[in-house]
Amino acid sequence: PIKWVVRKDAEGFERVVMAEMLIPDVPNVYGDIYTREAIREFCYEHARQGYGIDINHDKVNVDHEKAYVVETFIARAGDPDFIEGSWVVGMKIIDDDLWADILSGTINGYSFEALCEMQPVVFQNL
Repeated sequence: PIKWVVRKDAEGFERVVMAEMLIPDVPNVYGDIYTREAIREFCYEHARQGYGIDINHDKVNVDHEKAYVVETFIARAGDPDFIEGSWVVGMKIIDDDLWADILSGTINGYSFEALCEMQPVVFQNL
């Protein structure tokens, strides 16, 4: 389950949400698993290419229409909110309906747009 961190300032909500986009060695919603190294590459390449973001894995890019990225980083050891090595994305929410869905808990996450090559992996119990 996604962990939303909704930031507030002295005047109320900033409409900025932060969440782990990818967590190392933990299957995502599609069952894909990413190493720390792969996650770092995704984070950097996503920023370089300007790929989009979608909500609830619906493959509809909301970037600059409903929200936009304001921060992206790899969580470091000791981070109080996120798992070490995770790719964290902070988004400014500009759409009122999307903001209401986030506050109500209707939205369960966002995902990244990218061109990538997947490699099958076989796990063995040792």
